[in-house]
Amino acid sequence: MLEIFLLTLVIMISFIVLLTNRRKKAAVFHQEAYSSLFKRHILITGENYSLEFPVILSNNSSASIIKKSLPMTGKINKWSEGIYFSTNITIPRSNDRSSDIVVGDVAYWPENKAICIFYDTRPTAENEGSKAESSVIKIGHTSAKPELLKKIAIGDKIEIL
Repeated sequence: MLEIFLLTLVIMISFIVLLTNRRKKAAVFHQEAYSSLFKRHILITGENYSLEFPVILSNNSSASIIKKSLPMTGKINKWSEGIYFSTNITIPRSNDRSSDIVVGDVAYWPENKAICIFYDTRPTAENEGSKAESSVIKIGHTSAKPELLKKIAIGDKIEIL
């Protein structure tokens, strides 16, 4: 009787281990599938350099519009908090507009039909976080190093692939 109990216990433990491993593999597959659906690359080239970094696009309607327009290219412009480039994309009025940003945010700037990458933030009153100069629609995020983005020159070529 004890042998049957132990055998049953071993079978149950083996089954639990098998299910756990399948869930882990499924989670990794899900993460890889998500990454491949939303991960893109930004390539910036200047006179003496080339910089490539990933951007993960958000899962929202505005990011979907941008994703359908890829690949896209433009010429870099700058302002105190980041870089941007003009596009011919129009995103319909959205409730997703916000001026709350963090370093690394990638956003659509409706007034200028531009894509922005924030490498600095403009501090506001204590405990209010950081604000963009005008409201934007967040479409993604990048882990590109801010100190590298700050060195990019006006007129450099940018591509989102």
